[in-house]
Amino acid sequence: PGNVLFAADGEAKIVDFGLALQLSESDKTDGEIWATPYYVPPEKLHREPEDFRSDIYSLGATLFHALAGKPPYSADTSSIEELKAIKEKPISLELTAPQVSMATCELVDRMMARKPDDRYADYDELLEHVNYARKMLSEGGGTDAAAKARRTRKKLEERRAVTAALVAFGVVMAVLGTALGWHFHKRGKERAAIDEGDGGGGGGEVGGLVIQGGQTTTERFEAARARLLRGNFRAASRAFSSIAEDASTVQPTLNWALFHSGLSKLLMGDEAGSRADFARLSDGDGGGATPPPGSGAEEAGSGDAGESGGGLADGAFFATAAEVLAAPLPVPPEAASNLSGEGREALLLLACGLKDWELGALPAAGRYFQAFRDAGAGRDEWLDDFKALLAPYTRDLLRVKDLPVVGRDASAAEVGRAVAELESAAGELRSASLIGRIERRVARLGRLIARLEVEEQEREVSRLAQILDAENARMEDLLKELEPLRATATLTDGVALLEAADFEHPEVARRHSDELYIWRRAAQFIDTLVDDLSKFGYRGYVQLIGGAATTWNIIDADTERVTYQAAGAAGQGKVAFALLTPATLLQIGDQLSRNFPDMEEYLPRRENRVLYAYLLRQLDVARTSSAEVTGEAFTAVWGRILERERARLDAATGAGDEIDF
Repeated sequence: PGNVLFAADGEAKIVDFGLALQLSESDKTDGEIWATPYYVPPEKLHREPEDFRSDIYSLGATLFHALAGKPPYSADTSSIEELKAIKEKPISLELTAPQVSMATCELVDRMMARKPDDRYADYDELLEHVNYARKMLSEGGGTDAAAKARRTRKKLEERRAVTAALVAFGVVMAVLGTALGWHFHKRGKERAAIDEGDGGGGGGEVGGLVIQGGQTTTERFEAARARLLRGNFRAASRAFSSIAEDASTVQPTLNWALFHSGLSKLLMGDEAGSRADFARLSDGDGGGATPPPGSGAEEAGSGDAGESGGGLADGAFFATAAEVLAAPLPVPPEAASNLSGEGREALLLLACGLKDWELGALPAAGRYFQAFRDAGAGRDEWLDDFKALLAPYTRDLLRVKDLPVVGRDASAAEVGRAVAELESAAGELRSASLIGRIERRVARLGRLIARLEVEEQEREVSRLAQILDAENARMEDLLKELEPLRATATLTDGVALLEAADFEHPEVARRHSDELYIWRRAAQFIDTLVDDLSKFGYRGYVQLIGGAATTWNIIDADTERVTYQAAGAAGQGKVAFALLTPATLLQIGDQLSRNFPDMEEYLPRRENRVLYAYLLRQLDVARTSSAEVTGEAFTAVWGRILERERARLDAATGAGDEIDF
């Protein structure tokens, strides 16, 4: 307050912005906030979202300081954590400054509510309370007996005279007028006249607050209607209710106030609350078709069934509205078939559409909305402002138009995709009731997915059980077909046969995959052995199939033949590669692999040798050499090989547990 000065003409000037202190959090190096501790809103300290309600809090703290003579808190600290704790305490201007009027105390306390949602919903509501508090003060209603008693007990009467409070409040009101000046600047002359009129008349109650005197009922109605059209449905409903409760309001304005209050609640999503307003509609006092106050159609429809007024007389119009809008069920299209769709009757189409929307009857709501959009074209221009309210509903209708429909035979995966699309749509919608229905549908579909997954799993188990025997038989036939191919030189025919086969059952498919892995690595053993022989040669033990063991010096080799020099012989000889025994090939592979000290080249050759030995039934060699191979894929396959071999030996001898393969 000390930085708000007044010029000679009473205009308020803010003269100093250098009030901010740097607040910090002890446990965060980057936790700095620049703010004025006395006036900073709690949400800023908690790093929560800020909006105009944060400004209302700071303005309330300024009013508190001006009225009470001291800040609302003892905030001589630069610690955010200390300020958080301080600002958790509720504010009571009444206890600090008992000479201040009760209405003003309520105003400031609500402005400084801890939670933004507990403050004023908009500046209109705040200004209404300000006007009310000022009016009560000017009429001498600022204190009561309890407040005076507290003032006496606290011995503050001499220090805080009522006159000083009046002066302080007048100063603050000038600040308030400056701070909110932009709010009025953006409204037209009509809106300014509505909100700032001061003709000295009665005034009604709006949400428990008295509107500033001087407004006629029509002006009050226009002000409430302006709030409705700006989307401030809650404040509009309160204002319309205030008009309806005013004993001076006569028909048909009383009915129109109730109708618009119910319409505002429908736009808020409060369908149940709207029914109470519509149920109070009476048949009026007969007469012609009278348009709503402030619609701009009074002259065209006043006292007769003019085009802008619509075809139904007052009594019939409000009776129809009460019948269809106060009912707990959606409004079927035929219920409003007698409406002309012109003038005020178009508003009933809008209300029917909103009611059906909130109750989930979207097709009917869409038809009512379309009829309302087509109503009064070129004649009732005042309806265009109401038609603008339909934009969010139109977007929602377009979004939900193509939402997935789950068929009776849908799978769990299909239902899951539908749920994902529904959840995506819910995040884009405006209508709370529509979002709620989608969420309930998603919950039902979630339960359906769980049931379908169980059923599909049971069917899959049954199906696999039926094919297991057949595929086991196919696998045995394949293994028999592979048996003679073990003796071939390159093993490529066996690899091709396995690659051509396909199995569905997981157990059989795993066996097939293991066999293919073994045959491929064994074939690689042959290919690598031929390459290494050509590069390094070999001197040592050799045995041909059907022949005696001897010592050769192998000079060159390919998969067709081996070029060698026998011990003690001068010339070279050639022999078919396929005549070398598996034991000979394993011996050559063992010796040649030691020419590769790099483990990335050595270990694959050792793994190939182990699997070749297993494939050619050289089981002792395979078992002995397997210990040095540690690759993940080999370890998994080798473990399953051991399991199958033990099972095979167990079946053949009846003593598998005693055989250590």
